[in-house]
Amino acid sequence: MINKPLIFREKYRSERSNSLAAVFDITDNSISLVFYDLSLSRRYARTVLFGERKGDITQGLAGLLGSSMQEYGIGAGAVKKVGFAASVALSVYIEEAISPLELHLSPETEIFVMPIISAAIGGRFTASLLTLPHSGLAADFGGRLCVGIAGLSDKKVKCASFPLMGAFDGSAAESGVICERGAIDEVKRDGDTLCYGVVGDAQSIGIAPSALVQAAEMMIGEGIADKDGIMLDRDNFYIGEDFYITQRDLRAVQTDKARSAAAFELFLREAGEFSAAFLSGEPFARGADSMIAIGAVPRFECKTGFCRNSTEQGLIMCAENGRELERAVQLAENAEDITERILEEYENLYVEKLSF
Repeated sequence: MINKPLIFREKYRSERSNSLAAVFDITDNSISLVFYDLSLSRRYARTVLFGERKGDITQGLAGLLGSSMQEYGIGAGAVKKVGFAASVALSVYIEEAISPLELHLSPETEIFVMPIISAAIGGRFTASLLTLPHSGLAADFGGRLCVGIAGLSDKKVKCASFPLMGAFDGSAAESGVICERGAIDEVKRDGDTLCYGVVGDAQSIGIAPSALVQAAEMMIGEGIADKDGIMLDRDNFYIGEDFYITQRDLRAVQTDKARSAAAFELFLREAGEFSAAFLSGEPFARGADSMIAIGAVPRFECKTGFCRNSTEQGLIMCAENGRELERAVQLAENAEDITERILEEYENLYVEKLSF
Protein backbone atom coordinates (compact mmCIF):
# COMPACT_ATOMS: atom_id res chain seq x y z
CA MET A 1 0.00 0.00 0.00
CA ILE A 2 1.17 3.55 -0.71
CA ASN A 3 2.40 4.87 2.63
CA LYS A 4 1.59 8.55 2.22
CA PRO A 5 -2.04 9.26 3.20
CA LEU A 6 -4.19 10.37 0.29
CA ILE A 7 -7.37 12.44 0.43
CA PHE A 8 -10.07 12.55 -2.22
CA ARG A 9 -12.93 15.06 -2.37
CA GLU A 10 -15.92 15.18 -4.69
CA LYS A 11 -18.90 17.53 -4.68
CA TYR A 12 -21.86 16.09 -6.57
CA ARG A 13 -24.27 19.03 -6.45
CA SER A 14 -24.22 22.79 -6.26
CA GLU A 15 -27.59 23.04 -4.49
CA ARG A 16 -28.46 21.62 -1.09
CA SER A 17 -30.91 22.05 1.73
CA ASN A 18 -30.00 22.98 5.29
CA SER A 19 -30.64 19.46 6.56
CA LEU A 20 -27.71 17.11 6.00
CA ALA A 21 -26.46 13.84 7.42
CA ALA A 22 -22.74 13.07 7.60
CA VAL A 23 -21.99 9.34 7.62
CA PHE A 24 -18.58 7.74 8.19
CA ASP A 25 -17.52 4.32 6.92
CA ILE A 26 -14.29 3.46 8.75
CA THR A 27 -12.12 0.57 7.56
CA ASP A 28 -8.62 -0.49 8.59
CA ASN A 29 -7.02 1.72 5.92
CA SER A 30 -9.63 4.29 4.90
CA ILE A 31 -12.38 6.62 6.08
CA SER A 32 -15.16 7.65 3.73
CA LEU A 33 -17.40 10.57 4.70
CA VAL A 34 -20.62 11.10 2.76
CA PHE A 35 -22.79 14.18 3.14
CA TYR A 36 -26.38 13.19 2.37
CA ASP A 37 -29.16 15.73 1.85
CA LEU A 38 -32.06 14.57 4.02
CA SER A 39 -34.59 16.97 2.49
CA LEU A 40 -33.68 16.34 -1.15
CA SER A 41 -32.88 12.60 -0.69
CA ARG A 42 -29.56 12.62 -2.52
CA ARG A 43 -25.84 12.61 -1.91
CA TYR A 44 -24.30 16.05 -1.77
CA ALA A 45 -20.54 15.46 -1.38
CA ARG A 46 -18.00 12.84 -0.37
CA THR A 47 -14.51 12.83 1.14
CA VAL A 48 -12.23 9.80 1.42
CA LEU A 49 -9.01 9.45 3.40
CA PHE A 50 -6.84 6.50 2.40
CA GLY A 51 -3.66 5.42 4.15
CA GLU A 52 -2.21 4.97 7.59
CA ARG A 53 -4.01 6.85 10.36
CA LYS A 54 -1.96 8.43 13.14
CA GLY A 55 -2.98 10.07 16.39
CA ASP A 56 -6.27 10.11 18.24
CA ILE A 57 -9.22 8.81 16.20
CA THR A 58 -11.58 11.41 17.70
CA GLN A 59 -9.37 14.26 16.54
CA GLY A 60 -8.94 12.56 13.17
CA LEU A 61 -12.68 12.25 12.58
CA ALA A 62 -13.34 15.78 13.80
CA GLY A 63 -10.57 17.12 11.57
CA LEU A 64 -11.83 15.27 8.49
CA LEU A 65 -15.39 16.44 9.14
CA GLY A 66 -14.34 20.05 9.78
CA SER A 67 -12.07 20.35 6.74
CA SER A 68 -14.72 18.77 4.52
CA MET A 69 -17.45 21.11 5.78
CA GLN A 70 -15.18 24.05 5.08
CA GLU A 71 -14.34 22.73 1.59
CA TYR A 72 -18.01 22.24 0.69
CA GLY A 73 -19.33 25.37 2.42
CA ILE A 74 -21.39 23.52 5.03
CA GLY A 75 -22.18 25.26 8.31
CA ALA A 76 -22.33 23.39 11.61
CA GLY A 77 -26.05 24.00 11.91
CA ALA A 78 -26.77 22.20 8.63
CA VAL A 79 -25.51 18.82 9.91
CA LYS A 80 -28.49 17.26 11.69
CA LYS A 81 -27.22 13.68 11.99
CA VAL A 82 -23.84 11.94 12.09
CA GLY A 83 -23.53 8.17 11.65
CA PHE A 84 -20.62 5.75 12.03
CA ALA A 85 -19.93 2.21 10.81
CA ALA A 86 -16.66 0.68 12.01
CA SER A 87 -14.91 -2.35 13.44
CA VAL A 88 -15.95 -3.80 16.79
CA ALA A 89 -13.32 -1.98 18.86
CA LEU A 90 -13.84 1.37 17.13
CA SER A 91 -17.63 1.08 17.34
CA VAL A 92 -17.45 0.67 21.11
CA TYR A 93 -15.00 3.55 21.42
CA ILE A 94 -17.02 5.92 19.25
CA GLU A 95 -20.20 5.22 21.21
CA GLU A 96 -18.43 6.13 24.45
CA ALA A 97 -16.14 8.96 23.36
CA ILE A 98 -17.68 10.95 20.51
CA SER A 99 -20.32 13.60 20.97
CA PRO A 100 -21.44 16.66 18.98
CA LEU A 101 -19.07 18.74 21.12
CA GLU A 102 -16.00 16.71 20.05
CA LEU A 103 -17.08 17.11 16.42
CA HIS A 104 -17.63 20.88 16.83
CA LEU A 105 -21.30 20.56 15.92
CA SER A 106 -24.54 21.79 17.43
CA PRO A 107 -25.52 20.01 20.70
CA GLU A 108 -28.78 19.00 19.03
CA THR A 109 -26.98 16.95 16.37
CA GLU A 110 -28.06 13.31 16.49
CA ILE A 111 -25.23 10.75 16.55
CA PHE A 112 -25.71 7.06 15.86
CA VAL A 113 -23.34 4.10 15.59
CA MET A 114 -24.15 0.94 13.67
CA PRO A 115 -24.50 -1.93 16.18
CA ILE A 116 -21.96 -4.74 16.18
CA ILE A 117 -23.00 -8.34 15.54
CA SER A 118 -20.35 -10.26 17.50
CA ALA A 119 -16.84 -9.95 18.88
CA ALA A 120 -15.51 -10.34 15.32
CA ILE A 121 -18.20 -8.72 13.15
CA GLY A 122 -18.56 -4.97 13.51
CA GLY A 123 -21.06 -2.34 12.48
CA ARG A 124 -19.83 -2.10 8.90
CA PHE A 125 -21.36 -5.45 8.08
CA THR A 126 -24.56 -4.63 9.95
CA ALA A 127 -24.94 -1.65 7.61
CA SER A 128 -24.31 -3.91 4.61
CA LEU A 129 -26.93 -6.40 5.77
CA LEU A 130 -29.53 -3.63 5.95
CA THR A 131 -29.37 -3.35 2.15
CA LEU A 132 -30.14 -7.05 1.76
CA PRO A 133 -33.66 -8.02 0.65
CA HIS A 134 -35.41 -11.02 2.18
CA SER A 135 -33.84 -14.42 1.58
CA GLY A 136 -30.48 -13.23 0.32
CA LEU A 137 -26.77 -13.67 0.82
CA ALA A 138 -24.51 -10.69 1.46
CA ALA A 139 -20.71 -10.62 1.41
CA ASP A 140 -18.36 -7.72 2.02
CA PHE A 141 -14.67 -7.84 1.09
CA GLY A 142 -12.32 -5.60 3.08
CA GLY A 143 -9.66 -6.32 5.65
CA ARG A 144 -11.93 -9.27 6.45
CA LEU A 145 -14.46 -11.20 4.43
CA CYS A 146 -17.84 -11.03 6.15
CA VAL A 147 -20.64 -13.25 4.85
CA GLY A 148 -24.25 -13.28 5.99
CA ILE A 149 -27.47 -14.89 4.87
CA ALA A 150 -31.16 -14.52 5.53
CA GLY A 151 -32.56 -17.90 4.46
CA LEU A 152 -35.98 -18.82 3.10
CA SER A 153 -36.98 -20.82 6.16
CA ASP A 154 -35.03 -19.15 8.98
CA LYS A 155 -35.62 -15.55 10.04
CA LYS A 156 -32.32 -15.43 11.92
CA VAL A 157 -29.36 -14.12 9.90
CA LYS A 158 -26.33 -16.42 9.95
CA CYS A 159 -22.95 -14.68 9.65
CA ALA A 160 -19.27 -15.52 9.54
CA SER A 161 -16.04 -13.53 9.33
CA PHE A 162 -12.63 -14.50 7.95
CA PRO A 163 -9.33 -12.54 7.93
CA LEU A 164 -7.85 -11.50 4.58
CA MET A 165 -4.30 -10.45 3.69
CA GLY A 166 -5.23 -7.15 2.04
CA ALA A 167 -5.35 -7.84 -1.70
CA PHE A 168 -9.01 -6.88 -1.82
CA ASP A 169 -8.87 -3.60 0.12
CA GLY A 170 -5.77 -1.99 -1.40
CA SER A 171 -3.50 -2.53 1.60
CA ALA A 172 -1.35 -5.50 0.54
CA ALA A 173 -0.10 -4.42 -2.89
CA GLU A 174 3.07 -2.33 -3.09
CA SER A 175 1.29 0.25 -5.28
CA GLY A 176 -2.16 -0.46 -3.84
CA VAL A 177 -4.84 2.22 -3.54
CA ILE A 178 -8.62 2.20 -3.34
CA CYS A 179 -10.78 2.94 -6.36
CA GLU A 180 -10.83 6.73 -6.18
CA ARG A 181 -9.76 9.41 -8.65
CA GLY A 182 -6.37 8.53 -10.15
CA ALA A 183 -6.54 4.82 -9.33
CA ILE A 184 -5.86 2.30 -12.09
CA ASP A 185 -9.12 0.37 -11.93
CA GLU A 186 -9.07 -1.70 -15.13
CA VAL A 187 -6.50 -3.75 -17.07
CA LYS A 188 -7.11 -5.45 -20.42
CA ARG A 189 -5.45 -6.50 -23.68
CA ASP A 190 -5.95 -4.83 -27.06
CA GLY A 191 -4.08 -7.23 -29.29
CA ASP A 192 -0.55 -7.36 -27.89
CA THR A 193 -0.94 -4.02 -26.11
CA LEU A 194 -1.65 -3.83 -22.40
CA CYS A 195 -4.27 -1.14 -21.79
CA TYR A 196 -5.47 0.25 -18.50
CA GLY A 197 -8.12 2.66 -17.26
CA VAL A 198 -7.74 5.37 -14.62
CA VAL A 199 -10.62 6.69 -12.54
CA GLY A 200 -11.54 10.19 -13.72
CA ASP A 201 -8.93 10.03 -16.50
CA ALA A 202 -6.56 11.60 -13.97
CA GLN A 203 -2.84 11.05 -13.47
CA SER A 204 -2.44 7.55 -12.08
CA ILE A 205 -1.57 7.19 -8.40
CA GLY A 206 -1.61 3.42 -7.92
CA ILE A 207 -3.37 0.13 -8.62
CA ALA A 208 -6.87 -0.52 -7.27
CA PRO A 209 -7.96 -4.04 -6.21
CA SER A 210 -10.24 -4.36 -9.26
CA ALA A 211 -7.24 -3.93 -11.58
CA LEU A 212 -5.02 -6.10 -9.38
CA VAL A 213 -7.44 -9.01 -9.70
CA GLN A 214 -7.83 -8.47 -13.46
CA ALA A 215 -4.05 -8.43 -13.84
CA ALA A 216 -3.73 -11.64 -11.81
CA GLU A 217 -6.25 -13.35 -14.10
CA MET A 218 -4.30 -12.11 -17.13
CA MET A 219 -0.95 -13.26 -15.74
CA ILE A 220 -2.23 -16.78 -15.10
CA GLY A 221 -4.04 -16.95 -18.45
CA GLU A 222 -1.01 -15.79 -20.45
CA GLY A 223 1.53 -17.97 -18.62
CA ILE A 224 3.29 -15.02 -17.01
CA ALA A 225 2.66 -16.84 -13.74
CA ASP A 226 1.90 -20.53 -13.21
CA LYS A 227 -1.01 -22.17 -11.39
CA ASP A 228 1.00 -22.02 -8.16
CA GLY A 229 1.23 -18.24 -8.43
CA ILE A 230 4.93 -18.13 -9.30
CA MET A 231 5.99 -15.45 -11.82
CA LEU A 232 8.05 -17.27 -14.45
CA ASP A 233 9.97 -14.83 -16.63
CA ARG A 234 10.09 -11.49 -14.88
CA ASP A 235 10.31 -9.88 -11.44
CA ASN A 236 7.52 -7.33 -11.98
CA PHE A 237 4.44 -7.04 -14.19
CA TYR A 238 4.26 -3.40 -15.28
CA ILE A 239 0.99 -1.51 -15.74
CA GLY A 240 2.09 1.71 -17.41
CA GLU A 241 5.52 3.13 -16.71
CA ASP A 242 5.24 3.87 -13.00
CA PHE A 243 3.29 1.02 -11.38
CA TYR A 244 3.76 -2.71 -11.35
CA ILE A 245 2.69 -5.94 -9.68
CA THR A 246 5.32 -7.85 -7.74
CA GLN A 247 5.56 -11.50 -6.80
CA ARG A 248 4.50 -10.50 -3.31
CA ASP A 249 1.40 -8.74 -4.68
CA LEU A 250 0.42 -11.84 -6.64
CA ARG A 251 0.90 -13.96 -3.51
CA ALA A 252 -1.52 -11.67 -1.66
CA VAL A 253 -4.14 -12.19 -4.38
CA GLN A 254 -3.52 -15.94 -4.27
CA THR A 255 -3.86 -16.05 -0.48
CA ASP A 256 -7.05 -14.01 -0.38
CA LYS A 257 -8.68 -15.86 -3.28
CA ALA A 258 -8.00 -19.16 -1.43
CA ARG A 259 -9.35 -17.81 1.85
CA SER A 260 -12.44 -16.46 0.12
CA ALA A 261 -13.08 -19.66 -1.84
CA ALA A 262 -12.78 -21.79 1.31
CA ALA A 263 -15.03 -19.44 3.27
CA PHE A 264 -17.78 -19.50 0.63
CA GLU A 265 -17.69 -23.27 0.21
CA LEU A 266 -18.06 -23.93 3.94
CA PHE A 267 -20.51 -21.12 4.63
CA LEU A 268 -22.83 -22.16 1.81
CA ARG A 269 -23.04 -25.66 3.30
CA GLU A 270 -24.55 -24.08 6.41
CA ALA A 271 -26.63 -21.47 4.67
CA GLY A 272 -29.58 -23.26 3.14
CA GLU A 273 -31.57 -21.84 0.24
CA PHE A 274 -31.54 -18.18 -0.75
CA SER A 275 -33.01 -16.26 -3.66
CA ALA A 276 -30.33 -13.62 -4.34
CA ALA A 277 -26.67 -12.83 -3.63
CA PHE A 278 -25.13 -9.39 -3.21
CA LEU A 279 -21.37 -8.84 -2.98
CA SER A 280 -19.59 -5.59 -2.17
CA GLY A 281 -16.02 -4.39 -1.93
CA GLU A 282 -13.22 -2.75 -3.89
CA PRO A 283 -12.70 -5.68 -6.32
CA PHE A 284 -16.23 -5.20 -7.66
CA ALA A 285 -15.72 -1.63 -8.83
CA ARG A 286 -15.36 -3.13 -12.30
CA GLY A 287 -17.74 -6.07 -11.91
CA ALA A 288 -17.09 -9.59 -10.72
CA ASP A 289 -15.86 -11.53 -13.77
CA SER A 290 -12.23 -11.62 -12.68
CA MET A 291 -13.08 -12.54 -9.08
CA ILE A 292 -15.07 -15.47 -10.45
CA ALA A 293 -12.34 -16.37 -12.97
CA ILE A 294 -9.58 -16.65 -10.36
CA GLY A 295 -11.86 -18.67 -8.07
CA ALA A 296 -12.34 -16.13 -5.27
CA VAL A 297 -16.14 -16.22 -5.46
CA PRO A 298 -18.55 -18.80 -6.89
CA ARG A 299 -20.81 -18.17 -9.83
CA PHE A 300 -24.21 -18.10 -8.16
CA GLU A 301 -27.20 -19.63 -9.94
CA CYS A 302 -29.57 -17.04 -8.46
CA LYS A 303 -29.92 -13.31 -9.05
CA THR A 304 -26.57 -11.71 -8.23
CA GLY A 305 -25.58 -8.08 -7.70
CA PHE A 306 -22.26 -6.35 -7.10
CA CYS A 307 -21.27 -2.93 -5.79
CA ARG A 308 -18.20 -1.22 -4.44
CA ASN A 309 -19.61 -0.14 -1.06
CA SER A 310 -22.86 -1.26 0.55
CA THR A 311 -21.92 0.07 4.00
CA GLU A 312 -22.36 3.69 2.92
CA GLN A 313 -25.85 2.94 1.64
CA GLY A 314 -26.82 1.18 4.88
CA LEU A 315 -25.70 4.22 6.85
CA ILE A 316 -27.72 6.53 4.61
CA MET A 317 -30.80 4.35 5.10
CA CYS A 318 -30.46 4.76 8.88
CA ALA A 319 -29.92 8.51 8.59
CA GLU A 320 -33.06 8.87 6.47
CA ASN A 321 -35.34 6.66 8.54
CA GLY A 322 -35.11 5.97 12.27
CA ARG A 323 -36.97 2.69 11.79
CA GLU A 324 -34.03 1.40 9.76
CA LEU A 325 -31.73 2.00 12.71
CA GLU A 326 -34.17 0.09 14.93
CA ARG A 327 -34.10 -2.73 12.38
CA ALA A 328 -30.30 -2.69 12.46
CA VAL A 329 -30.33 -3.12 16.24
CA GLN A 330 -32.75 -6.05 15.98
CA LEU A 331 -30.72 -7.59 13.16
CA ALA A 332 -27.48 -7.41 15.14
CA GLU A 333 -29.12 -8.84 18.27
CA ASN A 334 -30.66 -11.76 16.38
CA ALA A 335 -27.74 -12.57 14.07
CA GLU A 336 -25.81 -15.78 14.71
CA ASP A 337 -22.05 -15.79 14.15
CA ILE A 338 -21.17 -19.33 12.99
CA THR A 339 -17.47 -18.70 12.34
CA GLU A 340 -16.23 -20.95 15.13
CA ARG A 341 -18.37 -23.80 13.85
CA ILE A 342 -16.53 -23.93 10.53
CA LEU A 343 -13.14 -22.44 11.39
CA GLU A 344 -11.19 -25.69 11.88
CA GLU A 345 -12.29 -27.13 8.53
CA TYR A 346 -11.69 -23.72 6.92
CA GLU A 347 -7.97 -23.77 7.70
CA ASN A 348 -7.53 -27.12 5.93
CA LEU A 349 -9.68 -26.22 2.93
CA TYR A 350 -7.83 -22.93 2.46
CA VAL A 351 -4.60 -24.80 1.66
CA GLU A 352 -6.42 -26.90 -0.95
CA LYS A 353 -7.73 -23.73 -2.66
CA LEU A 354 -4.33 -22.03 -3.12
CA SER A 355 -3.74 -23.17 -6.69
CA PHE A 356 -5.17 -20.90 -9.40
